[in-house]
Amino acid sequence: MTMMILGFLNKRAPWALGVCLMAGAGSVRGERKFPPGRNPPGCTVVDTDPEEYRGKPTGTLTEPMKEEILERKRANGAPPLPDLDVTYIERTPRFPRYDVEYDPPFKNPRLSTKEKNLQRWPFEGYFVTFHVHVANKGLRPSPETDWVVSIDGDVLPYGRGNLPGLEPLEETVVSVKWPWSGGRHEVSEEVDTRRKIREISERNNKISDWTDAYTFFWTVQDRAHIAHECVKNSYGSYSAESWARSVLQWLNWSFDQCKYPTTPDGIPARVRLDYYEVEEEPWQTHRRHPAHRYFDATWMHSPGGGSKPHEAQDHYLKRIENVCIEYAECNAAYHPLKAECNANLAKQLAGELGLIDYHRFNIQPNQCLVKTDNGKLLRDVFPNKATHRIEVKGLLQYRQPARLIWSEISANALTNDYCRRRGFSGVFLLDLPNQSFVRFLDRRGSPLAKALVSVYQRDGNTVPDEVKRTGVTDGEGLFDLGEKPFGAVDVRGLNGTLLFRVARIEEGDADWVWLSILDLYMAKQRGQRDRAVIPLKTTL
Repeated sequence: MTMMILGFLNKRAPWALGVCLMAGAGSVRGERKFPPGRNPPGCTVVDTDPEEYRGKPTGTLTEPMKEEILERKRANGAPPLPDLDVTYIERTPRFPRYDVEYDPPFKNPRLSTKEKNLQRWPFEGYFVTFHVHVANKGLRPSPETDWVVSIDGDVLPYGRGNLPGLEPLEETVVSVKWPWSGGRHEVSEEVDTRRKIREISERNNKISDWTDAYTFFWTVQDRAHIAHECVKNSYGSYSAESWARSVLQWLNWSFDQCKYPTTPDGIPARVRLDYYEVEEEPWQTHRRHPAHRYFDATWMHSPGGGSKPHEAQDHYLKRIENVCIEYAECNAAYHPLKAECNANLAKQLAGELGLIDYHRFNIQPNQCLVKTDNGKLLRDVFPNKATHRIEVKGLLQYRQPARLIWSEISANALTNDYCRRRGFSGVFLLDLPNQSFVRFLDRRGSPLAKALVSVYQRDGNTVPDEVKRTGVTDGEGLFDLGEKPFGAVDVRGLNGTLLFRVARIEEGDADWVWLSILDLYMAKQRGQRDRAVIPLKTTL
């Protein structure tokens, strides 16, 4: 890894001023939006990925492992044919994602001075290298053929060549240079362009990626890799890398479907597979990998979680090994279009992109420690009032319906963060209106004037019996929450829920109602930027 100061480049690179700025004055949320794929003003510190991990093959599989894969492919009905598979495309050099600091933990996210000055993308016109991975995933050697690499449909200079013959499970890497240009461009690689080779599948002979897409670093346990190699995937091929890539392609498809009034064009963000490595114990090596920090998102594909093998992993592997062909065509254990197979994986990958689980805003009665006026726990007197469940339709909410799609909240969060590198999570919760009010309504829907309000706030896993603030509604039933209704926001959402005790002063009867930070976030996205008013109906 090389670290050096390149201040002189600013004089040679005025284009670096029209760039993607993540932060202003050290904060994580930026005030300006810039085209993707360009650097922030004043980025003078260059930190690039280790060269020895560029264009590296998938991983070291032993000869016995290769024999096992080929034998099981035959047993699962793979035709005795070659199968050229364009597995994924790397782009180097790589630059680091954001390293966010918090004080206290998970609150007040910010970037250090060094982080603000780090280069995040190649400079305009700098020659980058696309390393295209091609493997023969079939059961027979593949003959020599051709390959071509293009950008936006135009073949690159030196973007054509001859692909050597490959033995079964042999991999080669084709490398082509391109002068970097910010914005969104489509890079494509195709092999055997005249379709001269009879293969198991030709749907995996060409892939395309977006140059501004978030990059994924994918480490897979060797036994899981072997299992995915032996069943047919959605491309009609037998390839673990292609299965992983198909999941990310489904994410891109799902982003495009999120058309709401606030995101009429869907989510502009895209993802791509940039590095795939096979390890015996990824739970030991994944986060320690020297190139780990140079990707936007990372995923350790180790069935059963990030621990050593146990029953969950064994069950997963057997599930793949014993799968029928019809189910195998649905990408084995995780079919991107079936919630019962893939909802959890989609949620986990979304966490790598900065989203959080919305069920964290739900409150169960045992979490509410607030007491009523007579000293009894609210949950014992009015258990339904001590319970809060948000209504979010889409992924990242607990117990989702079969329709795998992102909510309007998620769509806005990913859209507003578009152009920014990753490395942070939940900071969209900071994007609140300048001033926030609650309008309390009586049971008839009329404003509840001159009502006494006490505010409680979730703190971690409980709602303590501690009044954060009190006040009286005005003649229109408005209660001022101030500029920071939740104080220092916990980006995990663990202090983003308020409980209100609302009482008529003259009558003494009271009701309890809830408010989530998500309500204020969406109020701003829907136009209430300076002054948001959230109506809350009571039983008074």
